[in-house]
Amino acid sequence: MIRPLLLGALALALTGQPSAIAQDAPPVEAVNKAIDLGVEYLIGMQEADGSWGSDHAYFPGDTSGGETALILAALLHSGLKWEHQAIQRGVTYVRQTPPTKYYGACTRLLMEEILLARQDEDHIEAATELILDGAGRGYWDYPGDQLDLSNTQYALLGLWLAHKAGVKIPDKVYEKTMKVCMQYQLPDGGWAYFGPLDGGGAPNTAQSANEYPATASMTTAGMATVLFCFDALSEKKSNIKKYQSDVDESMAAGHAWLDQHMTYDENVQVGGERRNQTDVWYYYFLYNIERLSTIADLETLAGKNWYNAGAAELIKRQMRSGGWSSGPSPSTTDTAFALLFLNKATNNTRSGEGADRQPTFLAVEEGKEVDVDLRILPGVGCYGFVAGFGASVRERYAVDGKFGMHIETVKYFVDGELYKQFDYDVTRSAANERFTCPLELEPGRRQISVEVTAAPAPANRGDEISAERIKLKSAAFTLNVDWTMTEEQSLAMDEVGKSLAVGNPPEVSVSSEIPFNNPNEAKGGVSLYIGDRAVDGSMAYGWVAGEEDTQPWIRMVWGKGLKVQTVVLTPARRLPVNSNMRASNEFAAPKKVILKINGKETEHELGPDPRQRIELPKVTSIKTLEIRIIETHPTEGKFTGTGFAEVELLAAEKKKKKR
Repeated sequence: MIRPLLLGALALALTGQPSAIAQDAPPVEAVNKAIDLGVEYLIGMQEADGSWGSDHAYFPGDTSGGETALILAALLHSGLKWEHQAIQRGVTYVRQTPPTKYYGACTRLLMEEILLARQDEDHIEAATELILDGAGRGYWDYPGDQLDLSNTQYALLGLWLAHKAGVKIPDKVYEKTMKVCMQYQLPDGGWAYFGPLDGGGAPNTAQSANEYPATASMTTAGMATVLFCFDALSEKKSNIKKYQSDVDESMAAGHAWLDQHMTYDENVQVGGERRNQTDVWYYYFLYNIERLSTIADLETLAGKNWYNAGAAELIKRQMRSGGWSSGPSPSTTDTAFALLFLNKATNNTRSGEGADRQPTFLAVEEGKEVDVDLRILPGVGCYGFVAGFGASVRERYAVDGKFGMHIETVKYFVDGELYKQFDYDVTRSAANERFTCPLELEPGRRQISVEVTAAPAPANRGDEISAERIKLKSAAFTLNVDWTMTEEQSLAMDEVGKSLAVGNPPEVSVSSEIPFNNPNEAKGGVSLYIGDRAVDGSMAYGWVAGEEDTQPWIRMVWGKGLKVQTVVLTPARRLPVNSNMRASNEFAAPKKVILKINGKETEHELGPDPRQRIELPKVTSIKTLEIRIIETHPTEGKFTGTGFAEVELLAAEKKKKKR
């Protein structure tokens, strides 16, 4: 965090005006509900291998785990625990795939930071080394592209997170990045995406302002980057004196730009000939606001309470699916940014306390009369308890019409079957007993209820309890138990990264494919539904044959045979199986296929679910594998093709040596 001795010098530069416009805080209940819905949406979008697919240009066609790490960071900051199956499966996937780009390296560090005691030091070091390898010019880029502020802010954030985790980062990296970032600040105080150099190596701010004008997202990014650098450098008092004046001047100019132009309902662009689709980056912009405001210890930004204004916009913009997006369909990336904002994720890093969000209990709506007020805390460590009894029940049966009940038994039911029974001494008042019951539930939808057997309180204290018994029932709650790992999920997690086809990429040919190119292809994205995607190690993308292809096939050829025991086929889908959304255009899951291994054909029937296993009669050295689809399952929407998200080739399990 910015240290106390810096606050006085930076206060005027960063507040911009003596008093901020009041902004009503959205109700805590509304914020918690938005977070819960966002979490539910993201969990439903997880693939069977633990990954999430990228639907944004930050991670174009990403199979290296960058998008998955970002989402895991958002889920962990939202309160999900390590024991949640989605977290364990996702972390396993990320750690099995090496970082290849700066965005993904940073998001890995975001994920590891919030894992606290479960951090992987080797993973942190690998991500940090990748970022440091690109630090020579002060700004970072996509490989082979111009230096840009977006890559730079995430690279620098990654280094700051690594620094907080104890990794040594040379001061010269922070110094150069801070200097270059301030050099690229435009004359009006804002920042643009690019900061191109002229022939003499000096910033060409005129060209930058013309082709890539200042935007609110880049201005907040530039300010945050300077302050993250200054925060790290200020651990040495000599650096404070050396750079504070320049930092204050830069921040004052940046904040003046924000005061004049920034709003919370759009990512404003000022001037320039080129419109940069600023609406696409709206949620990215909100996360920039959170980081800048936190590192600068700001309550207000651009004249408003930054959290209240941003949270109000997020609550208003949340989609029915629970996700967020600037487009017509929810985006996993935008949803992750929204959750990081709502949870004040950077503050958790500063404090070192991790996510501190209060749990949300399931309960009957406020004001509704019930006999037994059952509350349930869903998620890892799920439990239920009786918060109390209805007013009419207390009036009739409690001591003096309002105090403790005389309870004989409390029965918890799961799906109509007795789960656990508690027996009590009916002669004694239960007083404030909560009858708490830990609930270890199987995955799927589960219905929970409670039945209490009670005796009326005696008319006079000291009288014997009568033989009369009353049955009191709670409302029934339905839970979607998605935090417990299924056997299929456990097996998939164990086999992540073990496909022989990933480490030994084949030459792939197909009967047809959908040439759907990622719009950011120039920056490292590739086609999402071509043949090579069936053996890329991620189920988020795959090979899909064109809908006019009546006999689709995919063929893989290796120069050296792979010794395979099991072929695992996952059908291509537009959405994961557990998603709460329904696609109007659906890929059909293969139902019958012919496997042609080294020229020998066998026919197999497949179910529609992920990871359909075909056990070979014996370990086979495969040099050529052709899979021909001869029949498909019905689709839920319009048929738009068929294919495989992933073709996994697994070796035989090694037998453990007897001791």
